[in-house]
Formats: sequence, C-alpha cells, structure tokens
Amino acid sequence: SELELGERCSALAFVPGQPDHLVAGVLTGTVFRLNVRDGQQLADPLRGPGEIADFAFHPDGSRLAAAGLNSVITLWETEYYQEVLTLKGLGPIASTHGWSPSVAFSHDGKSLASTNPDGSHNLWISGRATVDN
Repeated sequence: SELELGERCSALAFVPGQPDHLVAGVLTGTVFRLNVRDGQQLADPLRGPGEIADFAFHPDGSRLAAAGLNSVITLWETEYYQEVLTLKGLGPIASTHGWSPSVAFSHDGKSLASTNPDGSHNLWISGRATVDN
C-alpha cells in the first residue's frame, strides 16, 4: 500500500520482529509509526532530533535511534516509545553540504556509532563516548 505522510520522507526502518510495522522520518523531524499493510498510523507521531536522516533499531528491537541533520541523536525505548536519551554536539555542523548522518547499533547492542559532518565518527560503549577520525 502507499504510505501517505503528507511530508517528504527522509528515513525508513522496519521494526525488528514486526514485519508489518515501519518507522518513517520526515524532514520536519516527525517520526511516524505505520502499518505497511494498510498505511495507517499505529500511534501518535514522535518528535525527532530535527530533520531525520537515519534510523537504527537495537538488535533486540528494544531501542530506536534517530539521527538528525543537526548532529543530534534521539533514542526511544520501543515498548511505549518514550524518549530515553538525547546525544548532542556530535560534531561541527558548519559545512554540511552533501553530508547525511548515519547511526548504527553493534550486533550485540552494546555500542552505538554515528557519523559527524567533519568526517569523524562517535562510538558509545557502555556509557562512554569517543570521537575518532
């Protein structure tokens, strides 16, 4: 079915373990949770970290990370989609032409990585943050 969001979609991800459920981010920062069979919203939209560029689900599906073009990452727990963490200041955003942030969980779910507009990346391991080039 066609998904009618009313806005330009910028990121998509299927919910692990729920093949009919999809999250869709739009450039206004809204995150929609949708049923792909009928295109209907599953719940009220979430407010993301500015313009949404990428999503990543924790391997067990318990967390959703959204990367914004403003170098902010928002994490939600996925049982009730409550925001649990906002990571800010991920790098300079002065010259972002052609840059699109990405975010990824490690296979064991213990690390979260993201890219920065200056070419570096961040890695969070068990609560520690590191920046590397």
